Amino acid sequence: MTGMAKPVPAPVANLSTHIAETCIGLGMISPDDRWVDANPYLCGLLGYSRDELVGKDRAAITQPEDLAQETSRLQAVRRGTEKSAQLEQRYRTRDGASIWVNVLVAPEKPTHHGDVNLVVVVQDVSAPRATLRAVGLQHLVSRILLTSGSTAEAPQRVLAEVASALGSTYAAFWTVDPTAGTIRSTSTWVRAGASVPEFDKETRTAVFRRGEGFIGVTWEAGRPFWESDMVAHAVYPRSAAAEKSGLHSAFAFPIRTARAFFGVMEFLAEDVLPPDQALLEAAEGVGYQLGEYLEKSRATAARIESDLVRTSIVDVALDCIIISDHQGVITEFNPAAEATFGYRREQVIGREMVDLIIPPSLREQHRRGLKRYLETGEAHVLGRRIEINGMRSDGSEFPVELAIVRAPIEGPPVFTAYLRDLTERRKLEGEQAFLLRASEQLASSLDYETTIASIAQLAVPAIADWCAVDVIERDRTIKRVAVAHK
Repeated sequence: MTGMAKPVPAPVANLSTHIAETCIGLGMISPDDRWVDANPYLCGLLGYSRDELVGKDRAAITQPEDLAQETSRLQAVRRGTEKSAQLEQRYRTRDGASIWVNVLVAPEKPTHHGDVNLVVVVQDVSAPRATLRAVGLQHLVSRILLTSGSTAEAPQRVLAEVASALGSTYAAFWTVDPTAGTIRSTSTWVRAGASVPEFDKETRTAVFRRGEGFIGVTWEAGRPFWESDMVAHAVYPRSAAAEKSGLHSAFAFPIRTARAFFGVMEFLAEDVLPPDQALLEAAEGVGYQLGEYLEKSRATAARIESDLVRTSIVDVALDCIIISDHQGVITEFNPAAEATFGYRREQVIGREMVDLIIPPSLREQHRRGLKRYLETGEAHVLGRRIEINGMRSDGSEFPVELAIVRAPIEGPPVFTAYLRDLTERRKLEGEQAFLLRASEQLASSLDYETTIASIAQLAVPAIADWCAVDVIERDRTIKRVAVAHK
């Protein structure tokens, strides 16, 4: 083994063979923090062959920002103060990209030297995180636009809050000068504690035309654009400044409608990040949503403007938006709410919300809360995000995330409720919980038949009513090693 006196061990009890086709990585780390084994899935996830990975220092694979936390937890496992450790962190792939993983670490039997090897079970969670982040982005922008006080305020709030949500280091909003046929930055954002003076200076003074630079390319294409590494692909005017400031990945999306183009928002990070397809698709919708907001805001008078913008946002929002008056009577019910709850808009306008979408067990509590707010101004739910059950038109209940705000207008209170169906998220969380429990079983025994039998038991009833596992033996016969049922 490169850089080590001890020989490279054989694969961990042949587990590489037994779980080669699974979506779970399995490896082993030596007492001196070097990788000494890995199954094919883990090697593929990190972009290395087994020979390349074995012998590498743990720090070469772990994202630098996550290394201290990982080291602390692994030391606790080695000392025996923790039986195992579970972390959600980032690994670096062979090409420098950063991926999110769930890691379960448990000790192997001590060697004859008294050292402790660590068995590491790795699950890639990049896709679920990306999906949740994309959905969250849509929800975030909808809330910003509905609560922004002016046309100038909205883009700046979107820029800052989206940049924070994405973990960006730098962001900028570029607006088009239709007369000159150019685009220039009109506002910028820098993460607290970050220092990017060269890139910020060049961004503030740069002026681009269509197709010129990263921003010009986004403008010309009219759709979101991703660059994994502006430094490695030094074809952009600001690539040199990005290198000096330690910036690599760049992501931008246009602010537009079918009739007008307003500008581009860009977000840069220090990591080399592969394209996030879910985020790109969500950003396109956000760009149109913000474009509709700006178009209608600039085209109408102050009060008419507010009404048109609200209607536009409610109609295109992915989340359910239900507006009700001080008596709880529905005055607006957007298309997302129609699809989620099974009612048509004309069926619910003018009717009490509590009788339509709130389960019977929660209705009295809702009425008491509304009465208390109207009489005393005391609010337990307004401005908070809570999880409760909603009710569809067929009477079935399902989990929703709910946030209610009072509209900032004079007169009797008007309430806007944002609701999101959590059914798919709960399903995803259940699947992830099953995989983590399965990962613990994988780390608990080196006897693969025992492990498979345990996992079959876990599958029922978490994800199935009946589960059987058959294994092809070396003589090509089939052996049933586990059966579980309700």
